[in-house]
Parts: sequence; structure tokens; C-alpha cells
Amino acid sequence: MTCVWTALLSGIPRDVFGNVRISQPRELVEFLKNHNVKTDHVKFNGSELSEKRKEENYEAIKCFDLESIYGGYFCSFEDPFLFLVSELSKISIRHVFNGHVADYIYGNENRCIHLRSSASHMNFVCLRNGR
Repeated sequence: MTCVWTALLSGIPRDVFGNVRISQPRELVEFLKNHNVKTDHVKFNGSELSEKRKEENYEAIKCFDLESIYGGYFCSFEDPFLFLVSELSKISIRHVFNGHVADYIYGNENRCIHLRSSASHMNFVCLRNGR
């Protein structure tokens, strides 16, 4: 029940976090919790996030129970972890949830991780240049 973390691991290029090698879902979530920051460089569907929203996302990740990753994670449409992955990897993310597009846009970055999900499963589609 780690499809969200597995999909992200499949999409994130291995070199984006420097010398840190992450290959397991738990390692990814630990890395994200340990490197949690406000996502100042990521827009959502073209709009800036409010400071309040950035703080809420930061707190959600800070308080996330690492032990819960094996019980499944319901990735929301505007998900704190997707904002953080985009910020830390410096790569945009396109998440298509039941046909609805959520774009996490990192600066002017052209590389984009494409994810697709339903109410019960997420999978990695591709990493491409352009959205």
C-alpha cells in the first residue's frame, strides 16, 4: 500500500538529491520529513501559494506519522508532499487525478514528473521535458 511513494520514487531522477540514494518508500518519506521546507518556488496550477498555505503544508509534513506509510496514503489534489518533492527536486509535477489536472510548477523548470491516480491507486507515467 505504498503506491504514492513508489510512484514518486519511480519519477524522481536518482541524482536530484545529490549524493543521497533513496530506493525505498520509508527512505523517501524520512528524507522529505528531514528536509521539510516551505515551498516558495512552487506554484499550483499557475497560482502562488499563500504564506498560510505554505505553513499548513510544512506542518502537515512535520506532523506526518512515518509509520503510517504502509497503510496507504490518500494523496490530495493540492498535496503537501507533492509541493515538497517539486521544491526539493527542482522538477515540476503533473498529477492527473480522475481526469483533473494538478500542476505543481517549479519556477521555469521544463522537466516534469507525470503521475496518474484514482481514489485507490497512484502510478508514475513518465518524466518528460514540458508539461
